[in-house]
Amino acid sequence: MKERLRQFLTDRFVIFALIGISFFWLDTRADGDEAIRVGSADIQMLEGRWQLQTGVAPNDQELKALVDHYVREEILVREARRLGLDRGDVILRRRLAQKMEFLIRDRLSEPELSRQAVETYFTQNSERYTRPKQVGFRHIYLGTGAQPDRTEIDIIRRGLVETPDANAWRDQGQAFMLAREYAPRPQSAFLELFGADFAELLMQEDAPGDWWGPVRSSYGWHLVQTLVVQPERRLDLDEAFTAVAADLRAEHLEQSESEAFVEISQRYPVSIDWPSE
Repeated sequence: MKERLRQFLTDRFVIFALIGISFFWLDTRADGDEAIRVGSADIQMLEGRWQLQTGVAPNDQELKALVDHYVREEILVREARRLGLDRGDVILRRRLAQKMEFLIRDRLSEPELSRQAVETYFTQNSERYTRPKQVGFRHIYLGTGAQPDRTEIDIIRRGLVETPDANAWRDQGQAFMLAREYAPRPQSAFLELFGADFAELLMQEDAPGDWWGPVRSSYGWHLVQTLVVQPERRLDLDEAFTAVAADLRAEHLEQSESEAFVEISQRYPVSIDWPSE
């Protein structure tokens, strides 16, 4: 009897069959037989998500439907993993990696920042906190088409200089869909409103002065009077404090996230087979 059992256990086919059965049993134990438990935290999460989307708490019937959907989704996810459907899926890999990054960030607490820390960071990075040059102006809209006649422009300018009415300029030119006078703004703001050429010429003015132009924008032609010029300057700490604190806090969180990733990565040795040249 012992001899027959020994022969049975040493038979190659039997050995391979036993190995295959073992792997199958372990796979089903790991993925298929583990019970799905919906805990109170899961239910609270489902209720909170529903209330966030609808503005009201779910009733009993709606909550049961939410739980049923959650269980169905969990079953499908586990079965997909058992079948290996998660392997080689680039989109799924990215979503899982992104979700893990969010989980890491959620576990990190925002650092408490002292004024001294913010001040030190500001001193080390003061060049980043600069207010760009800003210009305020008014304009007379001359319409679209060809560049306005020089004689017409001179008549308008002469009339504005000779009249004692400071608001006489408002009666000149054509109606315009946007504002005709602007408080100081950076070039980026006027680039969006009037186009690149207009914004660039506007920023070349170094001081308030007479009416100049005509200059073309994305709407047509304008006569422009520069009213205010605020040169580029670095902000002081009080002006930039909120932005500096936000940048320092973000830097600390990024460093903490990097350290957390390094700690996690220690669990996963990496081997790369680079292609030979």
